[in-house]
Amino acid sequence: MKKRLKASTLLEVLVAMTIIITCAGVGLMAISNLSRDLNGDIRIEGDIYLRKVMADSQFENDYADKTFEFENIKIERSVQQYQKSTRLNLVILEAYTISGKKIGTIKEVILVNPLKQDQKDEYKDAHNPVPEGYK
Repeated sequence: MKKRLKASTLLEVLVAMTIIITCAGVGLMAISNLSRDLNGDIRIEGDIYLRKVMADSQFENDYADKTFEFENIKIERSVQQYQKSTRLNLVILEAYTISGKKIGTIKEVILVNPLKQDQKDEYKDAHNPVPEGYK
């Protein structure tokens, strides 16, 4: 004798579909987060290069608009006048992947034409209240 199976009710079907869709959604979110974390390495590398370019710019006192290219990263430096000041500039560094995706930005306000070392010495000598024999 053949045993007859009961048909599922509409409520059971809806519950089963909800469970399946929830599991699929959680799985897709996990995969999405993993792929986003893999891009974290390139973001860290971009941040390192941004800081390096900013430090080199400050050391060399070079603030012209320029593009730097490294292995996997391209950095664009742009300089703008800061809030109508003649002595302050805004330096913007932006890092991009080779495919053109933006991965980081640094903005810093800098003083235009700070005193060079020989000018600092002249300034210090001119404004030093101690007589020359007592240095």
